[in-house]
Amino acid sequence: MSELLKISEIARELGVLPSTIRYYSELELIKPQKHTKGGQRLYDLKTTKKLRVIEETEVIEEILRRLGKGEPTITYGFEDVEMAVELGAVEKLVLADIVLREASDEKRLTIEDLMKKVEEKGGKIIVVSTEHEAGAKLVSLGGITALLRFPLR
Repeated sequence: MSELLKISEIARELGVLPSTIRYYSELELIKPQKHTKGGQRLYDLKTTKKLRVIEETEVIEEILRRLGKGEPTITYGFEDVEMAVELGAVEKLVLADIVLREASDEKRLTIEDLMKKVEEKGGKIIVVSTEHEAGAKLVSLGGITALLRFPLR
């Protein structure tokens, strides 16, 4: 039998609040595999993967929404994202998994440095799988975007 996780464990794994997991459960986007004697909901690893896809899709939808409205709190393309990171403007750094996998060693070190700087300034890193539609949309934007705390221009 596969490992079963509590809501708090899934939330920690995904970097979200437990209330987010409960909300998805209430919407019946996810269903517990079983309950403990105390009534705690337990979920399998497939649920974690499904929640990851939901999170990735939501962030890509937010990116597309901001782009569609012409909001100044988004940037994409490596050079622009790098500048935003250096200015401490990045709230969420969003990368396609393929960008990390296919980068040269030098480029990967540069990307890892950007990720470290974002985390040091309280930002969040989201690596989006290119195995589903959200990842394909991100690749069409160069594979790297940043949701910003404040406009750069």
